[in-house]
Amino acid sequence: MQYSQQQAQTEGQIAAAKLSTTEKMTEAHKQLLSFQQRIADLSGKKLDGG
Repeated sequence: MQYSQQQAQTEGQIAAAKLSTTEKMTEAHKQLLSFQQRIADLSGKKLDGG
């Protein structure tokens, strides 16, 4: 019983670590998409304006 409790705790920590990594990746991906969108907007404005 001690072993399975410890195992469950370890699995919980691993799941939490994976979740936090996924959240960081998602946030970085959002920033990248918004950066690409900004570049596209600037390029579009330059093309339209000139």
